Amino acid sequence: CCGGRGGPAWGEWGGYPVVIHPHAAGSPPPPLAGINNAAPLDPLHDIVAFRPNRVPATHRRKVQWTEEKSCGWMARPRTSKPGKVTVVNQDIDAALQGWDFKVGMVQARQVQARDGRQIVQMRVDLGVLQIELTGRPDGQRPHGFATYFEYLQQQERAARRAGRTFRLTDEHCQEADREFVQYYHRRVCWLALREYAQAVADSDHTLAFMDFARDHSPSEEFTDAHERYRGFVLFHRTQAAAALAAEANDPEGAIDALGEGLKGLRDFFVAHGAEDQFDEDGMVQELKKREESLRHTHHIEATLREQLERAVADEQYERAAQLRDALRRRE
Repeated sequence: CCGGRGGPAWGEWGGYPVVIHPHAAGSPPPPLAGINNAAPLDPLHDIVAFRPNRVPATHRRKVQWTEEKSCGWMARPRTSKPGKVTVVNQDIDAALQGWDFKVGMVQARQVQARDGRQIVQMRVDLGVLQIELTGRPDGQRPHGFATYFEYLQQQERAARRAGRTFRLTDEHCQEADREFVQYYHRRVCWLALREYAQAVADSDHTLAFMDFARDHSPSEEFTDAHERYRGFVLFHRTQAAAALAAEANDPEGAIDALGEGLKGLRDFFVAHGAEDQFDEDGMVQELKKREESLRHTHHIEATLREQLERAVADEQYERAAQLRDALRRRE
């Protein structure tokens, strides 16, 4: 049930390992040099960190800060008698038993909840994240929509019909970031669990949402803070798509998926003026290594799609028509 071996986080596909990230497993990569030199965004801290002054007042009234000689500062429920703490049996000890946290690994498992539905759990340092399999990972329906992205799309359409320009507000940005982080967690779980179709779907959701956030961004700072992770999402999607093809005994399809992903990553580097860093990037090197391995193992010099592109470029139209027919039969 766990994805991982050694340092990076791994899954398996077609006999080859899938790397969640070649630098730091289970966590987003640092920003690419030359693209954004600001401090890297830490979603688990900068977006959803617990800050007492952001807790609703109704919740703050239920908690008092007290100093204990043995423990330093700690929070405990307010009770009618000083020194007594209300005990609520809602711990997660059973879920953690026998499932120790391992640094540098994405640990995920699919289990059945008490009501019979299937859920995914991801082990983190201080506990477990529980994730729904379909819809939004937290199971919520923001404003009645399946995802917050769908809600924002409806808001944008309404603004357009009213002749107004739609821009993300501070609240929109905060809620969008929450959804980005949730989909990130589920995506790495899908990769660790070798559920590649789901990983592709969640990657596509994130990439489409990133497009929307970029097009309706309130500031250049917000755009840059999110666009620097586009390559990371493309990396995950490319691995998942290639793994899906490899599992279907379609090595040519896997090579084509890797080629398409590498092209997307190159476009990303070019768009940010960092093309000279492309060949040295760890994600790019990882995908190229997979492609070379597939070509060598299956003795594929050029896939049908690559041959078609070459025939069109050389204006060999009869040959191109034959290759198109062969592609249709294969698909």
